[in-house]
Amino acid sequence: MISRVREWFNGGDPRGREKIRAWATGDDGRSRGYTRSVGVHVTWLMVLACVLYPLTKGIGSIFVLVLAIFLMGGRAFIENQVRRDFSDLNEARRQYERTRNPEYLEFMVLRAEGMLEDNKILTDSSRQALEEHAEWARKRQERAARKDGSRKDGSSKNGSRTDKSGEEK
Repeated sequence: MISRVREWFNGGDPRGREKIRAWATGDDGRSRGYTRSVGVHVTWLMVLACVLYPLTKGIGSIFVLVLAIFLMGGRAFIENQVRRDFSDLNEARRQYERTRNPEYLEFMVLRAEGMLEDNKILTDSSRQALEEHAEWARKRQERAARKDGSRKDGSSKNGSRTDKSGEEK
């Protein structure tokens, strides 16, 4: 009987308890945004506010709860900024593919590297996506530089050689 109950709780799956815990908490381990969650920190601040309430007659808990609100607001502000930056990077990629303007590549590299340097709250998947954007743009820049370098050696687009006066040899 006990083994049947245990098997039921496990759902017949060795990872059943993990799955039930994920279902009960709503946390399946996947990231929900571009930035890390501050939920754990806010929860601890709320617990601290509960502890401080009787000790400070409510005044201390007000300060702690205001800090929790600022923490949540700061994360929301950063999340919105990161979403806009990712949107800008995707649009720059589309525009480069459409126009082949090298300024879009430079923008992509600078924006992605700046975000990686400035935002310490980014998730690992966000960091990886930014590194992929920057790497994609760098490869295109190198390809364009090689292409321009081969044209500077005297060959034209159609492959014929020209002299200094511009006449074909």
